[in-house]
Amino acid sequence: PCTPEQYLSKRPDYLEQGSVFQDATTFHFLSTYAEFYKGEDFLFCGGMDDGIYYFQEFLGNADRLPGILKALGAQTGHVLLPGEMPSTMYLSLDGTEELPRYFGIALS
Repeated sequence: PCTPEQYLSKRPDYLEQGSVFQDATTFHFLSTYAEFYKGEDFLFCGGMDDGIYYFQEFLGNADRLPGILKALGAQTGHVLLPGEMPSTMYLSLDGTEELPRYFGIALS
């Protein structure tokens, strides 16, 4: 486990250039219902509901997911990995039309 501040400070190490960086306000809100974790080669946050771990975000080595789910005592997990599919609407405020490489943090 880690604090939201520790998570936020390590997060840029895992994001590709062109990703959207949320500020501390997002993580403060997320901390009202999610747990934060960091490992040697991954970061994630989320929570358990009825044996399913719902990842709000998973960054890093996805090969670690089976071990993470087992360590958390989850029967299964729901995760969207960066680059798989957009999970939010996006409107560019600077006039560029290029979509961000990764938006992150599914606030669900």
